[in-house]
This record gives sequence, C-alpha cells and structure tokens, in this order.
Amino acid sequence: MVPIEVFELRYPGLIEEFTLLPDSAGPGRFRGAHAVSKSFRAVGTEITVSSVSDRHGIQPWGLLGGGAGTTGSLLYQDSEGGE
Repeated sequence: MVPIEVFELRYPGLIEEFTLLPDSAGPGRFRGAHAVSKSFRAVGTEITVSSVSDRHGIQPWGLLGGGAGTTGSLLYQDSEGGE
C-alpha cells in the first residue's frame, strides 16, 4: 500500500478516506484479514486507475477455528455520480 502522503505527492488525487472496516475480519483469535476502505478523488484532471488486489472471490481464511474475513471489491464512480 502506498502511504497517503506519497500518493498525494505523486498523483493528482486526494485521499478522502483510508480505514479498516469494522467487523470485516471474521470472529475468533486467528481470524481472516480486515478489509480496508480507501476513497480518493482526482483533482483537476482525468486519471487512469489500475489496481492489484486479491480475495475478491475467496474469503481470507482464518486458522485454528478463526472465522473467514470478507471478500474484497473495487468500486468506481465517475464525476457525474455513475458507476
């Protein structure tokens, strides 16, 4: 993950939110991974976005009885509010 300060310095974007999602890791001591929410807005120009991520189809598993985490997703919203 690129730190927010580096992202905003290198790219014409503003990070609006970057947080762990509550209750996304599953139950138990050795649970699956927490999901991350990251929202950003392009500033003053059009941009092309690429993403490398996983666990969109298969949940991150827990170990030794820990529950699985939530699957991932990538959502896009254009400047007119469409998806």
